[in-house]
Amino acid sequence: MLTRAAAIVLALAGVFACTGCKDWFNVVLDSRSTVRIKLVNTSETQFVRPNIGVCPNGMALPPHHFMASPPVLAPGEEITLTTGELGGADGNCITFSTNFMIGMCDWQYGPAADDLASAGKRYGGQIGFQFRCGDTVILRWSDEGEAGGTWTSEVETATGNEPPAADFQLL
Repeated sequence: MLTRAAAIVLALAGVFACTGCKDWFNVVLDSRSTVRIKLVNTSETQFVRPNIGVCPNGMALPPHHFMASPPVLAPGEEITLTTGELGGADGNCITFSTNFMIGMCDWQYGPAADDLASAGKRYGGQIGFQFRCGDTVILRWSDEGEAGGTWTSEVETATGNEPPAADFQLL
């Protein structure tokens, strides 16, 4: 068993060994270096499974961080997550500022949570055009219109950010 003095020495050694850790974690988790993503199912009868992801180098180059098991949203249901939750350190949009994208590939929809069909479409937005670091992106799915439904975007701009120049779009 450790004496109190030994425990204090070990704790201080840990602090000194990890001097840069706090700064690194603060950058990754800081709300100005990530984007909040709110996914909303506006349908009154249909379910949707949004396959949302973060592509720090754009859609053309890896890595691509998608949810391992995307949730199924019931009619009227919504969830909120951050690019940091999706991509870890790769979710830091300041680090990857020019090509950083939020994408949704091959979402699923249907009349029940266990009866879903693939939409087979890609939907997304790029930093500097559809959103900026610190913003909140709201993506709403509707079952109206074409097969697979449609997504629309809205951005709550963070203080000091310019509004988006374009909506998210099919890719």
